[in-house]
Amino acid sequence: MPLNIIGSVELLKQVWEILSKEGPPMSLLLNAEKCEWSWLNRECRDPCPLERVALVDTSKIQILGVPLGSAEFAYEYVEGELLPTAQKVMAKLAGFEDSQIAMYLLRLSYSIVRANHFMRTTPLFQWLNHAKKFDELFAPQQKIFWEHR
Repeated sequence: MPLNIIGSVELLKQVWEILSKEGPPMSLLLNAEKCEWSWLNRECRDPCPLERVALVDTSKIQILGVPLGSAEFAYEYVEGELLPTAQKVMAKLAGFEDSQIAMYLLRLSYSIVRANHFMRTTPLFQWLNHAKKFDELFAPQQKIFWEHR
């Protein structure tokens, strides 16, 4: 369950303490290794005040698979999350015998879902080149599937 809290360091420490003590009886178990801390002031270089919680640079924040940091970070993040998988999926489906099943699998594949996710959550200008590359991978496969119908 994602939980994003913005406040003073003291307030956040209090929230952490309350969740640590009162959360377990309600089946809310904090996992510090899966938590992240970011300073809203990009210039701040202080360490994270919570033990075992990772400090994430403000320019590299991502929540639920959505890059919220800098445009450069979004570009690199989408590149790493979308294209390698799309290339693997397209290569495997290219040799598939049944074009209808291949098209169905392509529509449900991780890469299509990820592309749709980025289309809905990330400004296109931050990953326009990747969208074009994705289309270049997708369009020929779709054409092959329709020709073998």
